[in-house]
Amino acid sequence: MSTINRQVITPFKRLVAANMVGQAFILSVNVIAPTLIIPFKLKELDPVHYGELFGYISGIIGLIALLFGPFCGYISDRTVSRFGRRRLWILLGGLVGALSIIPTAYATNAIQVAVFWGLSVAALSFNFALNPVLAADQIDESRLGTYGGITGFGGLIFSTAALALMSTLMGASALTLKTTILGVAACVGIIIQVLMIKEGKVEYVYSAKIKGSFIERITAVYPSPRKYPAFTWGLFTRLLIGFAFATSAYNTVMMLQKFKFSDETVQGYVGLIGVITVVTISITTVLGGTLSDKLRKQKPFVYFSGVFMAAALVIQAFTHSFPLVLVSFGMIGIAYGVFLSVDTALMIRLLPNKNNAGKDLGIIGIPTNLANPVVLFIAPFLVATTGWTGFYLVFGAVAFISIFTLFSIPEMSPKQK
Repeated sequence: MSTINRQVITPFKRLVAANMVGQAFILSVNVIAPTLIIPFKLKELDPVHYGELFGYISGIIGLIALLFGPFCGYISDRTVSRFGRRRLWILLGGLVGALSIIPTAYATNAIQVAVFWGLSVAALSFNFALNPVLAADQIDESRLGTYGGITGFGGLIFSTAALALMSTLMGASALTLKTTILGVAACVGIIIQVLMIKEGKVEYVYSAKIKGSFIERITAVYPSPRKYPAFTWGLFTRLLIGFAFATSAYNTVMMLQKFKFSDETVQGYVGLIGVITVVTISITTVLGGTLSDKLRKQKPFVYFSGVFMAAALVIQAFTHSFPLVLVSFGMIGIAYGVFLSVDTALMIRLLPNKNNAGKDLGIIGIPTNLANPVVLFIAPFLVATTGWTGFYLVFGAVAFISIFTLFSIPEMSPKQK
């Protein structure tokens, strides 16, 4: 589909600020809900089976969000509105997603929790999908890296601060207070974002449909693994590291069940773990990226990430000392930060065709989005059958296996003198 471009351009600094505000608030909803709201609500409703319920509900909702993402881009592409094709759905998705989290505190059974949380996640899929698309619409390709770094880092810092702040709210009415503050604050953030963005009306003409054999149609969407094997191996690496890191999404249940901490203690530790993770990821992302560019090497950093994350998960598997668990969270943050420092650059280098970069970059996001729902869905089964030791050993092995997927990926070419 080609466009007749009547795009109104938002000034770069203004668009960065707007999307950073919007990203910060929707990320806060997506981080705080599964750590400080949903597990404790399910524990209140079913003190015995809340861990299993949380895993299954999270897995299903994550898969819904994964499938819903492409639909968000599809429908916004075909929206013709003076308000803007992206702005309209960012506003509607943000408001519905933010407000839908509030009723979870008043739910009387797990199904109601799943429905309202699922609606929130599905609606916010518009925001997660369309914020980068809006940037691609309006920002020159040479400045997209700067945009991504600022908005990503800002969103991460803000959501972690919000998580730490929310973890201090205790008492009988804490869930109601948290969901209300979170929902209302996110609505305000989305409105501010939309007011700062300029877009306008865009009209379209449709290009001819892709013709050819079934294989040709498939490879028009996904690059041929036979022709471009390194690209597929890169996706496998992303998926395996993503699986290992996604074990962190089960931290709340782990602290409640393995260490038998009280709700108040867990909420305090959730904020501390968030700070540890953000600090370690932030530092190692910057240092790793700089060192990688200087050495003209990427694969050693991914090797280190897989081995170090595996070691951290082995520690979690066998230790009964929570201070040592906190150390392992720091190790996971370091490993994931090192991985992130080269991951995007590595995958961009492996793109089969720079002319199809937008499509292929969309494919690159699938393993990351797939990791959380898969891990959360199978986590209750693994814990029930192998215990917490087996759970962490399985994903420690997955992290270690990631290093073997790198063997078929070429290294960066040395800098020409």
